[in-house]
Amino acid sequence: MLPRRLVRNTPLQPTNIRIFAANGTPIPVMGTLTLRFQVDGVPTHSNFLVSDAVDEPILGIDWLQENNCQWDFALALLGL
Repeated sequence: MLPRRLVRNTPLQPTNIRIFAANGTPIPVMGTLTLRFQVDGVPTHSNFLVSDAVDEPILGIDWLQENNCQWDFALALLGL
């Protein structure tokens, strides 16, 4: 998911996808787009749902798995 404010002037593709917060509340989706970006200097891309109801980018489990991401919670707790 991507906040609309980060791609304010970018045209969006329509979508019928509906998503919900963990508590079951619907999250409004304005459209989709494919965005190229970098993670720790490594170029990548993703298809994002765009909403004005989220405050920061969210990468889904599908993207994390496709990119073989690993989260080291011990290091994260240390701030490393």
